[in-house]
Amino acid sequence: EPREIPDYCLQANKVIATKRRRNYLLLRSQRPIYPGNWSFIHQQRAYSEKYLAEIMRHLPENLRFRKEALQLAWDTVKTLRLTVDRELLRPANERQADIAEQWKSASNDLMLLLNNLLADVSDLPDSLGARSELLVFMRIQASQLRDLVGTEANALFAELAAKRIPDRQLIESLNSLHGRTLQIWAQLLAANQRLPNAGLSVALENVHLRWLEGLRPLQEKILDDAWNKRLSEVDLDYYLVMLAPTLDAIIELTDGINHMVITVTQERLKSSQKQGVLTLGSILVIIAVVGLVILVLVRRFTRPLKAIMHRVDALTERYADAQATNLPAFLGDDF
Repeated sequence: EPREIPDYCLQANKVIATKRRRNYLLLRSQRPIYPGNWSFIHQQRAYSEKYLAEIMRHLPENLRFRKEALQLAWDTVKTLRLTVDRELLRPANERQADIAEQWKSASNDLMLLLNNLLADVSDLPDSLGARSELLVFMRIQASQLRDLVGTEANALFAELAAKRIPDRQLIESLNSLHGRTLQIWAQLLAANQRLPNAGLSVALENVHLRWLEGLRPLQEKILDDAWNKRLSEVDLDYYLVMLAPTLDAIIELTDGINHMVITVTQERLKSSQKQGVLTLGSILVIIAVVGLVILVLVRRFTRPLKAIMHRVDALTERYADAQATNLPAFLGDDF
């Protein structure tokens, strides 16, 4: 059903974001790929296939254009991953120079379509109340935050891995991207003030700790060095150590909000079903009362009528008997 699509969108987006990051790092890394990495990659592919198939199966007819665009983007990713697998088997210095960027771009396109679909489906008519609408808004914002933070982090990782100084255009683009992430972050905090929840507050605090106090200072150091045309001394491995927990924290936040949306939806659905049963019961009671009233009225009016008809029948019988008694005797000679 349409209400199940948001959960599938979030799960698919989470898996694709993880694959995007893992494959991108492996393609940019000088280290060999380990068997455990292959196992993880194939496992994530199976999950993404499952979630996207469910999305396609549940999409309503009025969102056919989304389905077609999503299928095209998914086919592009599946075709490209054959090249990615082949390149991962090659030594790092023999890989296609732009394969990592191609993979990131194709994954970003697919994730953007999933986010757009999430917004579309969340706008479907639903009378779940203001609390549910606020949670749906937070779910969309958290998903977008994860994608934007991941895009920003991967771009700076690529510069660190290549030992390049980001140019001014990239610096301005990343600063603009970070401004957008801060806007989303402010909206999430404001929404949490309207809908205080202990678990949600803890998840937001964890994101703040991992992202704004952990990863972000490293990114600002890289950008500051680049602005002054210096090669950053931020350690690549340390950057990755700070990156992974940040994205995991945002994923946990998104999953937590999604769980709250599902819980509220189920509660409202149960309440609606209960209300429906009560309404049906009320209707049956009204029908029974009306039937009883009609029965009483019928009996009240039919009893006198029956009594009158009984007296009429009695009088008719008496009159008939009297007529029969006064008839003259029949003589055969009268003819």
